[in-house]
Amino acid sequence: MPVSKREAEIEFECRKLAEKSKCKLLKIQGVKGYPDRILLTPTGNIAFLEFKTPSGQLSPLQVHHTGQLRAMNFVTLVPRSREQFQQILSLMLLVPRNGYLDLTKFEAWIGS
Repeated sequence: MPVSKREAEIEFECRKLAEKSKCKLLKIQGVKGYPDRILLTPTGNIAFLEFKTPSGQLSPLQVHHTGQLRAMNFVTLVPRSREQFQQILSLMLLVPRNGYLDLTKFEAWIGS
């Protein structure tokens, strides 16, 4: 499934935000259906992110892989705007990995 120009723009803006926050937003390539990027924070938190436009939908394969990652207790989110990504960053930077950060309700809010 080709990436829309708008989706690529959202991803580019978010990568810049991540860099300003001293985070890494690594691109996953070569594995069909996996999230677009992995967010690594200086607090030790990790999240898989699938960037979509506000009306974009996950493909069946993306739903499958996202479900597998969540079953393994990884955070998987679907940011649909720069603003949503900024909120994700804020939460991920709040709590160190050895703390407790429950993003379950946040995942539902993001509309994943």
